[in-house]
Amino acid sequence: MELRYDNLKDKPEAFLAFTGLNTKEFQILLHAFTLAWEHYVQQNNLPAELRQRDYGGGRKARLETCEDKLLFILVYFKTYPLQEVLAFHFDMSQSQACEWIHILSEVLRMSLNALGHIPERDAKKVKELLESYMDLLNVLMARRVLLLMGQSVADNAPRIRKSKSVYTVARRKLIR
Repeated sequence: MELRYDNLKDKPEAFLAFTGLNTKEFQILLHAFTLAWEHYVQQNNLPAELRQRDYGGGRKARLETCEDKLLFILVYFKTYPLQEVLAFHFDMSQSQACEWIHILSEVLRMSLNALGHIPERDAKKVKELLESYMDLLNVLMARRVLLLMGQSVADNAPRIRKSKSVYTVARRKLIR
């Protein structure tokens, strides 16, 4: 059985396992991917006078639809199979799989950039981002602990130390 979008779209568990997305998320990404693909084709197409055939002439690609192209590159990035394995599942040669990986990686990057979900590549910015998330996580954890102990966040005045009975009462509230 070939891996094709039409074969997987009605199997949500398998679709999620292969792509890491559900079908609704896939459709959102597909719209941006289609626009990025059209832009890529316009940018990398030879002018008509230099072409041997008209655009669309020649042998048909194994990945005819944008759905199949997006599925192909998502399967690659989700599972990282050998190119030979990926080629087998999509009924093409290993060299064709290699070419598609290079082309579609760029198109996927363009579509993620259009959606504002491009991964950060600068290590310093990643570190700053992680530190800000850790600060936020610490604040949220502190609030959670205070709520579990029976205090409201507004009552959080600096205290030297709580007695053991306060912690026991908080634990009993959790158990009930």
